[in-house]
Amino acid sequence: MRQVTEGDRGSLEYLMVTPDAGSCDVVTDGVPLDRGPDHCVVARLVTRDLTEYRGLEHQIQQEAAEHRAEAHWNALVSSFLN
Repeated sequence: MRQVTEGDRGSLEYLMVTPDAGSCDVVTDGVPLDRGPDHCVVARLVTRDLTEYRGLEHQIQQEAAEHRAEAHWNALVSSFLN
């Protein structure tokens, strides 16, 4: 988040370990709001849990791979029959 302290927007994705030894994917977005004459930065940070999003992303990738494999198989069968 050094970018934010230097006056730029920034994002950081990371894996957060929970107290029960689990984990979740999170992203923190930071936006500097003010940089005073003493160079003290006031920033707004928003952290979001991406765990469900990552699960859906994985599911979509898996379904797409299965669809490609099925399309490939159908093309092979079709070329063999013709």
